[in-house]
Amino acid sequence: MFPFSHNGAVSWGEGAGEMPRAFAETFLVAAADELKRAGAKEVFIGERRVSFKKPLFYYAVTDWILAPTDKGFIEIAPRPGGALVTYHLSFLRMLLLVSAVVFGVIGLFILSAQKMPLTAKVVVLAVAWLWLFGTQYLITRLRFPRFVRRILSEVEAR
Repeated sequence: MFPFSHNGAVSWGEGAGEMPRAFAETFLVAAADELKRAGAKEVFIGERRVSFKKPLFYYAVTDWILAPTDKGFIEIAPRPGGALVTYHLSFLRMLLLVSAVVFGVIGLFILSAQKMPLTAKVVVLAVAWLWLFGTQYLITRLRFPRFVRRILSEVEAR
C-alpha cells in the first residue's frame, strides 16, 4: 500500500487448458535473469516465485526499473487458459531516504527562511516530497507490469 509497497497482477493467455509447468519454470528463470540485469543482487527462485533484494548502491545493465525498490517478488500461478503473474514491490528504503533528505536537509533551509509563512513552507516541503518520491513510485507502478509482460512474451516466443 502506498507509500510502502505496491501489489499488482498481470493476466496472461487466452487459450484453453492449463498452463504447462515448463512455461512457469522457464518464466521464473527468465524473470530471475531480467531482475539480475535490472540490478537485483539477491535473487532466489522458489517453486512458483522469484524473490529479489536490491542493494542501496547498484549498477543496472538495463533500464533501471528497480531503482526505487529495495525488494520484492514475482509469482506465477496457473489459471484457466493461461497464467496469473502477481508481484509485490517494496519502496520502504526510498521512502525513508527521500523523507530524510526532504524533511531533514531541505527542511532545515526552508524552515529557517524568516519571511516565508509556515503554510508556504509546509507546501514547499510536501511538493518536494511528492516530486522526489511520488513520481518514482508512480513511474514504477506504471512500468513494472510492462516489464512482466515483456518477460512473458519472450518466454512464450521460445
